[in-house]
Amino acid sequence: MVGERSYETPGFAPTPWVQQTPLMVQGEKVGLLEVGYRESMPQAAEGPFLAEERKLLDTLAERIGRELAHLRLQHLLAGPPRRRRRARNGG
Repeated sequence: MVGERSYETPGFAPTPWVQQTPLMVQGEKVGLLEVGYRESMPQAAEGPFLAEERKLLDTLAERIGRELAHLRLQHLLAGPPRRRRRARNGG
């Protein structure tokens, strides 16, 4: 989820076995990255999730946050859309 917009994989279904991490842009929480198992798994470092899965999720959230920051900056640098002036004939 980024802002109020949610992105889900095809066939997504809610599950009680979820791991999540915030999406941060310049210190501001702008969304949430969440993954889950569809079925019960053996207990591991963080519920059913391995320590490596936590590290991967956090790394992905960090990279997504950097990309969102980059897109924000591009948008700011582009400024408001410019209107084109039409040339008038004979006037």
